[in-house]
Amino acid sequence: MWAFYGQSTTYPIIIGIFKFISVILLFHQKTRILGCLIGMVILFNIIIQDIIYQIPIAAINVATLLQCLL
Repeated sequence: MWAFYGQSTTYPIIIGIFKFISVILLFHQKTRILGCLIGMVILFNIIIQDIIYQIPIAAINVATLLQCLL
């Protein structure tokens, strides 16, 4: 999967930007739900990629735990 990410610099940057935006939104009371929704979509995307590219179960467990916490 890292080889896949290495083919494009745009995709990891976009994912990183959306993760950063979701964290910033979590800090403010009025935007907390929006931050959670953005974070959930990003984590769902990561979980699906982990399953499709058969990433070791530990990575899937971490992403699933974070998804449950959100």
